[in-house]
Amino acid sequence: MKFGKHAVITPGWGDIVLSKNKSFEYQLERKFATQPFEFSLSWTTKQDHAGISFTFSIYKLFWISLRIYDRRHWDCENGRWEV
Repeated sequence: MKFGKHAVITPGWGDIVLSKNKSFEYQLERKFATQPFEFSLSWTTKQDHAGISFTFSIYKLFWISLRIYDRRHWDCENGRWEV
C-alpha cells in the first residue's frame, strides 16, 4: 500500500520517509534465515545510504531487518553528499 510519496507499506516490507533525507525501512521474511541464529547491529557513515541497521533471525522461523538510513549518495571524490 502506498501512502502518497511518504510511505510504502506491505506486510513484509515497508519504507517510510522520516525527513528530507532520512527514511525508515523494515523487512520481514518467514523461513528465509540461512544461519541458526543471527543478531547484528551496524552503523555506517560516508557511504551510499549510510545509517543504522539492526538484523535478527532464527533459522527457518523468521528474519527481520530494521534500518534508518540516508537516502542520498556519497561522493567519495569530493568527500560530501551528492547534490
